[in-house]
Amino acid sequence: MLRVPELAHSAVCNSSERAASRRSPVSRQDRLPYHKHSYLSPYLNRILSRLADYIPPETDPRRVEFNKLHHCSVMFGGAMLLLGLAGMYLLVREITANS
Repeated sequence: MLRVPELAHSAVCNSSERAASRRSPVSRQDRLPYHKHSYLSPYLNRILSRLADYIPPETDPRRVEFNKLHHCSVMFGGAMLLLGLAGMYLLVREITANS
């Protein structure tokens, strides 16, 4: 959901206009169109029930490999997040130092 912060000195003085400006441009029916795809629900339930029966054991070589790669992927994602935050911090520090 898109949230629009309220401004301290808004140009809109009428409260009804201010409330209208905070409404999401996408209606709930467009975001959650469950009624349009009702035929998918039984099909997905059947697939999910089949998948729930098969849980590979921890000793399965494919699962061991997946767990190892997943751990590397999570660590790499965390490192990228930290590098991005550090870069943003340095950028803001440089901008504030120059102004």
